[in-house]
Amino acid sequence: MKPYGEAGIHLLNSEYYVNFPSDFAKENLFYTEQGGHYFLNHHYITSRSLCSYHHFSFLYVVSGELLLVIDGKEYLIHDRELGIIDTSKAHLYASCRDTELIFVRFRGNTSPALVSRLFSYRHAFVPPHNSRTFQALSEIVDGFIAQNPLPEEIISSHIHTLLCDLLTLRYGLEGAGQTVVDKAVHYIENNYYLPITVSDLAKKACLNSSYFSEKFKKQTGLTPKQYIIQTRLNAAKILLRDTDWSIREIADKTGFPSDAYFTWYFHSQFHQTPTDYRNS
Repeated sequence: MKPYGEAGIHLLNSEYYVNFPSDFAKENLFYTEQGGHYFLNHHYITSRSLCSYHHFSFLYVVSGELLLVIDGKEYLIHDRELGIIDTSKAHLYASCRDTELIFVRFRGNTSPALVSRLFSYRHAFVPPHNSRTFQALSEIVDGFIAQNPLPEEIISSHIHTLLCDLLTLRYGLEGAGQTVVDKAVHYIENNYYLPITVSDLAKKACLNSSYFSEKFKKQTGLTPKQYIIQTRLNAAKILLRDTDWSIREIADKTGFPSDAYFTWYFHSQFHQTPTDYRNS
């Protein structure tokens, strides 16, 4: 079917599907509920706030460029690269120019555990077996669009293979000299809403606080505290834009001890109050 209600989609070539998996698939397999093959222009943008509905999405850029914002961090996904989203988290993605996108929303089996393991590193990847990634996603999407979907067991196998392929990247990245600062950055980006201290990060790195802070600033250009605040503020901007939560609620969800602290840091960084940002 044709997508509707979203600006920036070339409707002539773009297709979308909705699937109703069997009870067996829901109980035992990885399964997909929605997906599509979109041709986008630079006006396309999708943003969602935190929600209780829990599924995941593969976003495969065939050509073009997609901006993904999630967990307080921005990723640019280019040709033949893949992003992954957990829809229970606030996120935004937008095409930066003409972009061909294949996406598959999936759930089931051990999806939360496998995706969580991937998210401990990042949300965007260069697939190690790109042809296999493109073929698997294309077969899933094209089957539904042609009203001749793959068997549910094959769909499950494809999703599992894609996740495991991406998981193998972690070993190469860790073995390629991931630093204690890299690990601290990843921890901050996945736990910014918790009461993180520089002392805690230094202990995880088995370093004293001053030496850890020196190494952190040398690699990132920011002190650990500045990086924590920046990550929290980036997450807060998404919540201000995409939810009707109060300033107090957003401060609490992003790790600030009070709305006064949140407002002060926000104004210092962006030269406007959270309320002014939301209204603009």
